[in-house]
Amino acid sequence: MRRQRRTIVPDPSVARAADLIGRNFSAKRPTTKDVGGITYLPINGGKFCNLATVIGLASRHLAGCAIALASVVGVRF
Repeated sequence: MRRQRRTIVPDPSVARAADLIGRNFSAKRPTTKDVGGITYLPINGGKFCNLATVIGLASRHLAGCAIALASVVGVRF
């Protein structure tokens, strides 16, 4: 079994982001609701690649993506 690696340590002094869609992952028309996320993909040498995606909830299609070898501090969705 692979060891779990913690990639983010939350700062307790910073407030959590608000749930702007109220956990409602449905949309009646395209481009009215998009959601994003970041996935950490392990690569050689014990490092990680960061994959950021944006998905349109009406179509369930990928609206955009970016990949980077290092975290960029201050990026917000």
